[in-house]
Amino acid sequence: MATRLAVVRSDETSNIQPHERWNTVVEMFFDQAARLGERPFLSAKKDDAWAPISWASAARTVARLAGALRTLGLKPGDRVVLVSENRPEWCLTDLAIMAAGGVTTPAYTTNTVADHQHILANSGARFAVVSSPKLAQTLLPAAFQSADCRTVIGIEPLKRAQASVVDIHDWQTLIDASATTVDDVLAWQTAGRDDTACLIYTSGTGGAPRGVKHHHGALLHNVRAGIDVIHNDFSTDPDTFLSFLPLSHAYEHTMGQFFAIGMGAQTCYAESLDKLMANIGEVRPTVVVVVPRLFEVMRQKIERQVEKAPWLRRQLFALTLYLGRERRARPLGWIEGYLDHLMEKLVRAKMRGRFGGRLKALVSGARRSTRRWASSSIARTDLAAGLRHDRGGAAGRGQPPVARHPHEHGRPAGQGYAGEDRGGWRNPRARRAGDAGLLEQPGGDGAGDPRRLAAHGRYRPHRS
Repeated sequence: MATRLAVVRSDETSNIQPHERWNTVVEMFFDQAARLGERPFLSAKKDDAWAPISWASAARTVARLAGALRTLGLKPGDRVVLVSENRPEWCLTDLAIMAAGGVTTPAYTTNTVADHQHILANSGARFAVVSSPKLAQTLLPAAFQSADCRTVIGIEPLKRAQASVVDIHDWQTLIDASATTVDDVLAWQTAGRDDTACLIYTSGTGGAPRGVKHHHGALLHNVRAGIDVIHNDFSTDPDTFLSFLPLSHAYEHTMGQFFAIGMGAQTCYAESLDKLMANIGEVRPTVVVVVPRLFEVMRQKIERQVEKAPWLRRQLFALTLYLGRERRARPLGWIEGYLDHLMEKLVRAKMRGRFGGRLKALVSGARRSTRRWASSSIARTDLAAGLRHDRGGAAGRGQPPVARHPHEHGRPAGQGYAGEDRGGWRNPRARRAGDAGLLEQPGGDGAGDPRRLAAHGRYRPHRS
């Protein structure tokens, strides 16, 4: 397989590659890593500085961890629960699990012991990976009571309980002791597009969390759908993603991680939601995966600032919005065109500067009615002010997650992947659970609020 990957590589100059060549997201990652080498892949802030990990280094880590997992007894199809906040190790572990033949089963960092007990029992997971001693406080008690889980790996060192029925291992120690190479991993790959890559559980707000199978083909099709939009509408210069939504959710897992890998982009992990805008200024991302509620929060913040501004600034902002809306409805006259060009420099450029000055698109999870959102005052205001939206859809069902905003020609990004629904885990009728639409629950008030989703990890409805 390693030879075949080397032969089919066609365009060494572009980060964006045709998705048809890849059978799995693991192949996609290793193919991109072979091309991009020492370019930065993942980055997180440590000691007040952004510390990048190269594609080549990440590939070596993934290969070694995959070999370690197989040494511990991981067999093809085994589920591995992953409990971690967004960080480089989340992505590396996810890829290593799949590379070893396992099925990643992400769990929210806010899960209780009972939540973990249910997911461990329902998935039949034999392994679990947890990022820190703090998150292990709820996972380990559940693992101790699990009938199947006998191995827990700590990304950060964990305390080893006496007389425990669970073997506890250190993430870095396993990697350091492994001699598995990328070629070794490629040689044992047997998975295809129809095989399950991950098992995503819903938040459980409508009952016990339900698992939904996501196969490699659907993930790769979603990557292609996103690439079509970015490749057709923007330059193919190297991209930088900023990730802040929980990777345990289907939408961020697909668009914040695998889409970025397919783009050959660097992914930076925000420190927290409170530091998001500061991190945007530092990282200067080109793509940010968001939720619709964030647009409303942004608009309200901007409008409050405008209200406090001097009279002239308020008039310039109002003129910018007016010209932006009129430009989308009809050709502007020469006077309006001149004013619009002037507002581009005086107002819109400064707004984009708040997002680092390089932003190409805000990729958004969709509301129940994307058409209603697209025609809303929020979208019209932001578009007129120079902020570009690309709307995401139901990534949880394997459908194309990105579609052009109707104000941007209204062309969908792609068609559904053949055979996309694989059914719920141990519940074939639950195939729609895990829909990325959970970012905005039907009938929910204020669903998709980034603070409730990103900070708490899962959707929590308002209670009257």
